[in-house]
Amino acid sequence: MYFQAENLSSALVMLCKGLMESGVDVTRRGYQCREFPGAVLVEITNPTDRYVRVPERKWNKTLGWIESLWLARGDNSLEMPASYVKNLVNFSDDGKFMRAGYGPRIRRYGDNFESMVTLSGQLLPRQYKNGKADDNGRQTKLRKPTTYQNVTDQLRFVIEKFKQDIDTREAVITIHDPISDNFNGNMEDGEQAPILLTKDTPCTRSIHFMIVGGKMNCYVDMRSNDLIWGFSAVNVFNFTLMQEYVAAIVGVPVGKYYHKADNLHVYKDFIPLAEEIAKRDVNSYPSGVNFSYKTTFTSLDGFDRLIDQLSRYEELCRCGKFDEKELKEMLNEFTDEMFLDWAKVIYRYWTKQAVEFRNPLLNELFIG
Repeated sequence: MYFQAENLSSALVMLCKGLMESGVDVTRRGYQCREFPGAVLVEITNPTDRYVRVPERKWNKTLGWIESLWLARGDNSLEMPASYVKNLVNFSDDGKFMRAGYGPRIRRYGDNFESMVTLSGQLLPRQYKNGKADDNGRQTKLRKPTTYQNVTDQLRFVIEKFKQDIDTREAVITIHDPISDNFNGNMEDGEQAPILLTKDTPCTRSIHFMIVGGKMNCYVDMRSNDLIWGFSAVNVFNFTLMQEYVAAIVGVPVGKYYHKADNLHVYKDFIPLAEEIAKRDVNSYPSGVNFSYKTTFTSLDGFDRLIDQLSRYEELCRCGKFDEKELKEMLNEFTDEMFLDWAKVIYRYWTKQAVEFRNPLLNELFIG
């Protein structure tokens, strides 16, 4: 089934209507849910309007920004995101890391995702160590190569591929990893290892960037997607923000966003919520403005430096060692529009103080 919407809010209403009209009630793995009878493709024509303004949804205005920071820095530790959503630990195998976290798969694909150490707000694989670690596993001297021992930064590949060929159709990030996701160990003594039992299998298969008509399109392929807690909560936000900063680095405008889910569903407890959302008018949430940030970063290295700066600021906000005035003054250190708004969202969450954003859509969302 195909749906076209201007923005995330309209897409959510449209999909809830479609699910109520065409969905089928099934039981999977002991859980009752309502799902579309076939694969779903959603086209969003203004992906920079990635904010849910449907009141019934009670959308978390901060989570998308936090998860996007988490992904961009290649992190899969729950230390930061669980400070914003406590129940994330319930979806982790060990309560400390998300085994299938997208961050390491995007920035360090091929790494042992469970072997991480913390350094200045970053999480790096142990095999990247090139200095002496202390007793806590912290590293005093590290380098983060593009590729190392069969580990690759897929985001860098995407950027470099566009530099090589602006018309490329090969700028694809792969999330699923058969080596770590399929079986629990390797074959031994001629016997096949058992299927991996885990709470955390990646729902996203791939993220494809392609320039069409001079604009950066993004195509996401998912094996399974929860309409309420995946699609509308963080998925579209994360991937469209990535689309925007990839477009900025490559130097082209943002185009359209395409989201394909082989199975799009809502679990039984949230069907009443989907029914309420479906009562809304699809046309009630026009974007009003097609806003894109005027960014200062023109390379992935420049983007990563800003991610490091934002990571340090987020940690300072979260640790509670600085008062509201000091944290507000630190905002002046952000000169890039996108990262200043990003930091202001974090500042507002921890201080509860009102701020004015560069993006008018954020002002509408937070201030009204």
